[in-house]
Parts: sequence; C-alpha cells; structure tokens
Amino acid sequence: MRRILPAALLVCAFLSSGCEGRADLAATRGAARRQLVLTPPIVLQDAAGKLLARPDVASEDPAGRIVVTDVSDRNIKIYDERGAPVRVVGRAGHGPGEFTALMSAQAYRDSIVAYDVESGGRLSVFAPDGRFAGARRLAVAGRPMPFSIRVIDDSLLLLIAAIPTRDNRGLLSLIRPDGSTRSRFLDLGAYLGRNPQLAGAVGLLADGAAGRVFATVAGGDSVWAFDYDGRRLGAFPADPVQPLVTARSLIEANGGQLRRPNGGFAVDGNRMAFELVAMDSGTVAVEIAAYDGRLGIDPVDGGTFVVSALSRDGKARLLARQELAGALLGRDRRGRLLILRYTSPEAEAHELVRATLAPVEETR
Repeated sequence: MRRILPAALLVCAFLSSGCEGRADLAATRGAARRQLVLTPPIVLQDAAGKLLARPDVASEDPAGRIVVTDVSDRNIKIYDERGAPVRVVGRAGHGPGEFTALMSAQAYRDSIVAYDVESGGRLSVFAPDGRFAGARRLAVAGRPMPFSIRVIDDSLLLLIAAIPTRDNRGLLSLIRPDGSTRSRFLDLGAYLGRNPQLAGAVGLLADGAAGRVFATVAGGDSVWAFDYDGRRLGAFPADPVQPLVTARSLIEANGGQLRRPNGGFAVDGNRMAFELVAMDSGTVAVEIAAYDGRLGIDPVDGGTFVVSALSRDGKARLLARQELAGALLGRDRRGRLLILRYTSPEAEAHELVRATLAPVEETR
C-alpha cells in the first residue's frame, strides 16, 4: 500500500515515488487509427456565488475528487465524483493560504499544492481537509522564476518559466522532493530570437509523466520531448495535418512589430497551441485554437485536439485529431484527459468529461 505523508511534511520535502524508470512507449505500438472517446458528462454543481470563473488546471486526487484551479477567483474548487462541490480552498489576499496571482494548483497525493507567481514565487500546501499547511519559496538563484508548475508522478515538480526572458536557456526545471534541482533544460534562444515584441504573443506549455516531459510554445509550431535528465528525445509538429505558423514569423513579416498600423495584432486569427497534457510516458495531447489579440482564447470554447505518440526515432505518430468543445485542463489518475466545457451556449454552468483513446472501427 502506498504510504501517504501528512500534508505538513510536504512543505519541506515531496516524497519520491520512484516513477522515473524507462518508459514503455506503449501508445506507439500498432498502426490502428484512434479517436478520443468521451465519458458521459458530469455537471459541476456549484454552490451559489461560487461558480467557476476561469478554470485553468484540473487534476484528480486519490479519492476521485477533481481539483480545479480558478485563476480569476484566486482559489481552488474541489468536486466529488458526482460533480457536487466539496470545498473551496484558499482565497484572494496576501496572507498564509491566500493568493495574489494563483497560476496553478494540483492534487499531490492526498494533499494540494498551489503556486502563486507573486510574493516571490510561493508554493502553498493544503491538507486533505483544505486547511493551509505551510508554504515555501520556489525562486532560487541559478534558475528562472517559475511562471507556473506541474506535479509530475506525485513526486517531482516541473517548473515552467515565463518567456521570453533575458536568457532563454533552461526554461524548464524538474525539482526533487527536497527542493533541489533534478534537471534544467529547454533552450529556446535560437527558436525565439531576440525581438522583445514577441513577449506579448508567446508562452511556454509543458507537462510530463512516467519518465517523459513534453513542451511546446503557445505561438510556436513544434513539440519537444525530453527525459527526466533533460536529454532531448525528439521534436515533431504540434499539428502535422495543418502546420502552425509561428508568432515570430508573423511579427517579423510585420516589420518586427506586434501591433499593426491599424491597431490590430500581427497574430490575430493565428492558430496556436494553448493547452498541453502528457497522457502517459509516450503520448501527448495538445489543444489548438485561433488567437484574438484583444480577447485571447477562451479555452472552454474548445478547439482542435491533436494526440501524438513519441516514436523511438525521435519523431511522432499522429494518433488522433478531432474538433472538440471544451478546455483540455489535465488528466485523471488513469491517464484520461480531463476536459471542461459549458453545459449550454449561455455558459451558466460547467460539465466535466474524460477522454481516452480507442481504435477507430473500420467500415467495410
């Protein structure tokens, strides 16, 4: 039986679960076409005045409860397996257990870790009952300030830096349970160039599972794969069917400026990746939609879901490509994608569906 430490101990050290072994790349076997199959929706039954405002990251704890980051309300909303609200964790503010700029929160074993990019990059830990258990700083000398984080294998944290920075090397860091750096990797200097105008049009997305870390740039065209030591395993198009156009190329074609003379943006209408989730050791899902420079992207409206499997030659095989309504927010403990969508065009409530890959039945 897996041992679970009290939440207070997680503040000082995150348990290592020994999940860094060789990945099996099982998803790359076989040539059958696949499709994303959705489970029946579960309506999130928000209490009065606690409706999800801007959901960003979702995960599942060992009890089957869904943990959702609400970056607008600056709190964490938890639902049971039927969609009933369990509790709200944290709140806006500057004190213990409060958030100034909540960027991500996820289940970590039986507890929750939440990252606030303000206040020096503070990671807060909450006990299973929602009580604040403590905090630690993730900003240390020698690595860039994290913009967001992801829990990897219930044992590591993946720190994701903001881009562009003055130094676009080592934008991803895996840290161990004691807070020390396991590895630091991803050099985007040549990919991004040095134009500061790019800062308003790109962002770094990354996630990992069972020995593999995948990363892409919102405003880029590629996905990169690494092992936990930071060794690059391969690279492939984010969308091999309809290749993405980079924000860098659009800005360069606009004389190096993000804004057009008429007040619009060079990247208006451009399709870009805006969500990425590692499904297992060799499979990654990316969600893509058209960008609006004024409004951005509402992830819950949905887009193109592209699922690719890393091959042993460092390339990838396209497993599935579908248009789906809903935001790709994470995965459950079985590796199924967690997708949040509106229950109606009026967007008065949200519902959760899970997605898994299944072979496409060929018609004769």
